[in-house]
Amino acid sequence: MVNQKKAEKVKALKELVNFQDCLLIANFNGLSAAAITELRKKIRETSGQMFVAKNTLMDIAVTDTKHEGIKPYLVKESAFIIAGKDAAATAKALYDFSNENQQLTIKGGVLNGKLLTKEQVIELAKMPPREVMIAMLLGTMNAPIAGFANVLAGTIRKFMYALNAIKEQKEQA
Repeated sequence: MVNQKKAEKVKALKELVNFQDCLLIANFNGLSAAAITELRKKIRETSGQMFVAKNTLMDIAVTDTKHEGIKPYLVKESAFIIAGKDAAATAKALYDFSNENQQLTIKGGVLNGKLLTKEQVIELAKMPPREVMIAMLLGTMNAPIAGFANVLAGTIRKFMYALNAIKEQKEQA
């Protein structure tokens, strides 16, 4: 009966993390229940999710998945954070909370199948939000078109100045 419960738990964990692009891991040893609740709230605001599972069960659940790289981080108490649409926003919420609460330490994570160290998770947290990055990309894509339109408008503008100068010359004569 116990093995059946563990097998069901592993299956549920595998289904939970298998389709996610970003999985972060933190050590929450020493945090109060109120602090953990606050952390969950902040992560939920970024459309992420935080859960706690036994490292041995998580080890089995991530075997043969893109998250298999997290196995070295499965030591001591582990909180698992699944990023929602914006991995940078979830990482920022985790990083900001770890700065406010020294008991929470970021271990690392996996993003699109690539292992992230603690430092890389912090770099991810310092990235601008997804919407800002999209706006920057669109601005970069729009710049050549806007420059070309400005060049064309400049030619027309100079032609109009020349016509206006001719008009003024004829009016004075």
